[in-house]
Amino acid sequence: MLRLVIDNPEQSDATVPIRWCVSQNILKELKQKRVLTPYLLLTAWHHESKREAMVRQLVPLDEAMTYVQFEKPGTHTIHATIVWPVDLQYTRLVRKTVLDRRCEIYGDGTLQWVLWPSVFHLDDRAELDVNVEKEFFAQEPWDMRYVNYFFGDKARDQCEYRRRRIVAYSFAPVLLGFVFTLFWIFKAIYVLFFLILGVRLHWDAVFDQDSHLSDIYDFEDATFEEFARDNFFLTNKGGEPRTRFLLLLHPIVIGVIAVIDIIAYHFEPMRYVAFVLVVALIIVAVLSLVWNHFIKRAAGSIKGKVLDQKMRNIETREERQLARYDQIFTGVVCEGFPLTARLADLPRAKRTVRLRLADIKAKVCRPFAR
Repeated sequence: MLRLVIDNPEQSDATVPIRWCVSQNILKELKQKRVLTPYLLLTAWHHESKREAMVRQLVPLDEAMTYVQFEKPGTHTIHATIVWPVDLQYTRLVRKTVLDRRCEIYGDGTLQWVLWPSVFHLDDRAELDVNVEKEFFAQEPWDMRYVNYFFGDKARDQCEYRRRRIVAYSFAPVLLGFVFTLFWIFKAIYVLFFLILGVRLHWDAVFDQDSHLSDIYDFEDATFEEFARDNFFLTNKGGEPRTRFLLLLHPIVIGVIAVIDIIAYHFEPMRYVAFVLVVALIIVAVLSLVWNHFIKRAAGSIKGKVLDQKMRNIETREERQLARYDQIFTGVVCEGFPLTARLADLPRAKRTVRLRLADIKAKVCRPFAR
């Protein structure tokens, strides 16, 4: 049995503490399966928009409590499932996969397990309906639009908004000026490049700061015929071909002639350049031989010994953790007495720094409704 507890689900705050407990049978099953890192997957679904889980959290099962922040007022259904990675090395992958929404979650809170075989789960699930009132969400400040402009999306809560506001009124204008300068430098290089090629440009787009580079000249979709028609050295404005002798004045032709002239004038030093290139190739070949036949073999032997020792340390740590399994999950087992979702009612060992900070944040950082 898996059970979720919220103190006042009929009229809940926008950020609520949720506590859970499991039966002895579930704990015994996890121990028999040698699950060292079980997680509680929490998903919250808004009753009016069930297309996607609005909240996804992956919390270590032994923490016994967490805080869930809602994004919309109204009634939500919270689903809980116990999951764990196939191997310890997949722990980070599981967290990233589930939380980054790259794994589909169904309306009953279960994952699309067929596509993600690196995750195991129990069949026991719990759900709870929570009603979130609109007045528990924060009012949007007057400069919300300006502050969020530098970040591309809306701030989730007041704390995130305060951090963004500091950046928006201190570093952001300087950074925006730097990016603006870089943009114009890049645009100038873009324009200069096509001017050297002799392309006719749209000058109204050059001096328009909202224009894209493709508005100046869209070379990606231009065919060779279109490029020739837009080239000053090949055709006039009416599209009629020019004399080919005009190509002798093309900047690229002049540049190639200048390079050939310089090489011809300084021909003797080219011998030394060729000698340096040959010596460099010999040195690279010798170093490659030494790396493949000596250093790589020695590194492989050392790596094998290190991996063996690492596996022995992991097995020892697993046995030690299984030996004190019941102690780790103290406060998570349903003992029969009423549970309350309050930090002060948790066992002292479960009142971690993370939970204490989350409790403070829930009081001073109200979320914005989306």
